Amino acid sequence: MDIKELVGLAGAPIVQALTELIKNTFPALESRWFPAISLIWGIILNVALAAILTTSIPVAIVVGVATGLLASGLFTWGKRTETSGKR
Repeated sequence: MDIKELVGLAGAPIVQALTELIKNTFPALESRWFPAISLIWGIILNVALAAILTTSIPVAIVVGVATGLLASGLFTWGKRTETSGKR
């Protein structure tokens, strides 16, 4: 595995920001859909990156899933941090 195949993991904050954009655009959307949205954004981002860097698409999909899960964890952590700061 080449290091450029893992570059997409650095896109987790971008995926998280795109998920926040969806959250703010569609406020009626239930929060249970946000992890799936993060997965979709992660896969899209990594497949596009793989096309640009000419790397393996199947590896990009796997890294995209990892990126989406990482972004989903960032979302949950940020949400928990946001609510714990309010007293």
